Formats: sequence, C-alpha cells, structure tokens
Amino acid sequence: MGGYGGILAHRPLLLDVDRCEAFRQAMRSVVRPGDTVLDVGAGTGILSLFAVEAGARRVYAVERTRIAAMARTLIEANGAADRIDVLECDVEAADLPETVDVIVSEWMGGAAVDEHMLAPVLLARDRWLKPGGAMVPASVEVMLAPAWDEALNREVHFFSGWPYGLDLGAVAEFTAEEFFRGSHHVRAHDLRAAGVPVWTIDAARHDRADAEGPFKASTSFRANQTGYMNCCAAWFSATLAPGTRVDNAPNSRTHWGRCVFPLTRPVPIERGCSIDVQLELELFRPGWCEGSWSVSVAGGGAEHHDSRSARW
Repeated sequence: MGGYGGILAHRPLLLDVDRCEAFRQAMRSVVRPGDTVLDVGAGTGILSLFAVEAGARRVYAVERTRIAAMARTLIEANGAADRIDVLECDVEAADLPETVDVIVSEWMGGAAVDEHMLAPVLLARDRWLKPGGAMVPASVEVMLAPAWDEALNREVHFFSGWPYGLDLGAVAEFTAEEFFRGSHHVRAHDLRAAGVPVWTIDAARHDRADAEGPFKASTSFRANQTGYMNCCAAWFSATLAPGTRVDNAPNSRTHWGRCVFPLTRPVPIERGCSIDVQLELELFRPGWCEGSWSVSVAGGGAEHHDSRSARW
C-alpha cells in the first residue's frame, strides 16, 4: 500500500468524520456481542476499535505496513489490547486461529477499485469468513459521468500558453494521459450528464478472480446542457450495512474526492447529444493501477488516452 505506511496518509482518513461515523454505525449494526472480526488493511486500527465498541470478543487487525505500530499504540491507549490482535503481515500470509463473523475493510479508492485492495479482501472472505457472515462494506457501486473540471482547464491553459516565454506544451499533452484522484473541486453542477453505474461489487458474492481486473466499462450518456466537457469523473457509493452508506459523490464531504480522466482540450457539447465513453482500470499492486479511456461526442471520432504512456 506504499504511502499508507506513514501517518501522513492516515490523518485525512481519521479527520473524515462522515467516513468514520458511517463505519462506526455499520459496526454497531452487524457486530453482535461475542463476535469475532477481521479488519483487513487495518491502518491505525480505528475500525478495529469500532468493532470492540460494538461488542466484538476478538478482532484480528491485519496491517502490512509500519503504521501497525501506531495501531498498537492507539489500541493500547484505548484499553482494547486484550481484544485486538495486530498482525503485521499481508492478509495472504495471515494465520488466524479461528474463522470470523465479520470482515471489515476500507478498501475503496476514489473510483473504489483503483487501489487494488478488493482482491485481498475477497481472499480473506473465502478463507476466514463463517457461512452467513457479514462483509463491511456489503456492496459498492461505481458511477461515471462526463464533466467539466475548471482546475484542469486552468492548468492545461497555463502550460499551453508559453508561460515564462517558454514552450511547455508537452506538459499539457502529458496531463491528458494521467488520471487524477482527490478532485474535490468537481461538484454536481460540473457534471454534463447524469452519472451512470459502471461497476457493482457485492462483497459477499463477487468472484475473487474478477477482482484482479481489469475493470472495463462501455457506456453512453445524453448531455443535459449545452457547453463544454474536458473530462469524465468517477466516484462510488458504498452500502456499509443496511441503512448505512458512505460515498464520494459530487458534493460529498468525504476525503476521497472524485477520480478525473482528462481530455486534451475542452470539447463542445449540445444538450441532448450523445457522449460515448469507454474506461478500463488495470490493477497492478495494492495502491496502484493504470487507466485507459476513450470519449466520443455526437458520433465523432474517439479521443483515446492511456496513463501507461505517462510513466516516467
């Protein structure tokens, strides 16, 4: 999980009250007194602590990075060391002494699947979850929509405009081969069509082999206004437990932000015109994926982009 080994990456997660309280409520909904819980990718151990609050008899907090030391510190500080075992290893190498009633994991990236954490969670499910046990989140739906990103537009315009009297246009072209996470500035009014679901993960039933990807989508939109688009935006909506949801949809306050897949330059659209999009996310390792996307407006030629061409 790369950067997730340091506290810097975990501060936004702990500061995200909507996220944390949603998971806390989910634990209260599904954990019964005396249950056993497996926390996959436990990080600082916050979800394990919520499980203990909900009445868990034993929690196995599996964390592969050095942040496990902070988890032990916080668990000790909150008087839960007698009920939470921190296992500092990959979940594939974990050796639990028993099966569990609940598996919890905050495995989602901005487009849910883009951090490649789903497959290890499903491996844990197949190996350790009791029949009829609960998965938190229970299901996750990924949405996609054509959009306008003003910050992206300003950046591309800057690099294309001979700043400092220099030709920096190659940076603008390079930008369209990247995709950007944490785009909080893309809001509901920036969408150029209603979002549509592209992937749905039922955590109890999703096939583990499919979770290794690639995740592919091909979908069409009808523009709901006349103007310009310069990207597609992706986000997710997660049902953690019945009646408890968390998302990073436009206008959400959670820490994730949207994933943005840029175009080379603004594309004019007319209300009612068709916008055809193909998107693929190829997963490599926990915390990392590459993407390719194609966009065609009103039946015109498709514009293709691939983040693998942006590697340096």
